[in-house]
Amino acid sequence: MITWQESKKMIADSLTKALGKALFSRFTEMVSLEDQERRLSLICQEDELKEQLMELKAKEHIKEAWFAYTRDLGYSP
Repeated sequence: MITWQESKKMIADSLTKALGKALFSRFTEMVSLEDQERRLSLICQEDELKEQLMELKAKEHIKEAWFAYTRDLGYSP
């Protein structure tokens, strides 16, 4: 059954018209959208920290390998 509804209450209407800030805000609430900028920022930070950790582990591995190499050659302190 089709019933009449005010334009400002119709979700589809918001997809076909340019919206001002207040109407866009109302539209995003109607369709349960939320800003993901903070979440994406945290994901990027997490990726950067993972890369830094991998670099530190690689450096530590090089130090351990060098120590073992010099020890095996009889150069240990």
